[in-house]
Amino acid sequence: LLERKDLPAEVLRGIAAHKETARNYAVRLALVRHPRTPRLISLPILKFLYLFDLVRVCQTPAVAADVKIVAEETILNKVETIPRGERITLARRASGRVAASLLMTEDRELILAALDNPFLSEAHLFRVLARQDVPPVVVESLAQHEKWSHRYHLRLALIRNPSTPLPRVLAFLPDLAVNDLRDVCLD
Repeated sequence: LLERKDLPAEVLRGIAAHKETARNYAVRLALVRHPRTPRLISLPILKFLYLFDLVRVCQTPAVAADVKIVAEETILNKVETIPRGERITLARRASGRVAASLLMTEDRELILAALDNPFLSEAHLFRVLARQDVPPVVVESLAQHEKWSHRYHLRLALIRNPSTPLPRVLAFLPDLAVNDLRDVCLD
């Protein structure tokens, strides 16, 4: 029944109110992922979902944006308590925001897994590079990454970051526009 996307909200409220179905994990997950489930029903359920089910909720296109944000917050609250292997898997599969927050570590394998995340965007990386407490190993990995080191604006941000290795900075400089070179000289 919950696979039907045309269910009215009253039916979804009835399912959530029923004691037997409300205890079933699969029903709870289906309620959260249903596009017409009211927020008052789906938001409290999020704290009871498993980690990778929360990732699935974040990746479901029909789920409302505010539910996805709360799901991401729930994931970020659980990150510190999960084992390293699950963190690496999470860095590969989770949303871009979660992957960007997982970059704030010294673990090189976790950093590379997060940088390979298909949901990670340049905007997430700019926010990471703008932080004062970004570990130098993150900047080095980003400067050497096959996908990200070829992006012009990321190169510019890496040149301005004091943790970027000098050989990488020197390799990036010839490709910059003259106006950007002037701005870098004024920094």
